[in-house]
Amino acid sequence: MNLGRRRFMREGSVVHDSVVMKMRDDPAYRPPNLPKDHAVDNGYILYVKPSYHGTESAGIVAYAKAHATFPHETTADQFFSESQFESYRTLGFEIMDTVFKHAKAHAAGKHSGAKLCELIAEMATEARAEKPPRLADALKHLDPDDLAAVRAMVAPGAE
Repeated sequence: MNLGRRRFMREGSVVHDSVVMKMRDDPAYRPPNLPKDHAVDNGYILYVKPSYHGTESAGIVAYAKAHATFPHETTADQFFSESQFESYRTLGFEIMDTVFKHAKAHAAGKHSGAKLCELIAEMATEARAEKPPRLADALKHLDPDDLAAVRAMVAPGAE
């Protein structure tokens, strides 16, 4: 590849925030590889951190019971077993299926032609406005054994 020649950005390419800020500060500034008619908009990155709750499908639950660090196992060993690969793939699918269903339900009747990134941005704004759940409400969902374990951690010897 000849690095000396100028390569133009394709329409829809992501432009780094530092470039966007510089263009806002100096409207005449355009990076040399940005076509003159290219519009620059901010985008969104949807960061999804996997978590295990025990309510997932049977294959994920079985794998998680056998591997205590799931879904945060080290990636130092790049040779994944079939069950490990399938458990992570299925967990990712279930998480994103939930996100997309929530976005679709949220958009029902409001945004018929909205882009997914716009729906996610709106959901994120609303999520920041919500109050965080209270610990007392979360404890109501624990089974008796887990509740006893939490009590033992919070107040050892109080039983």
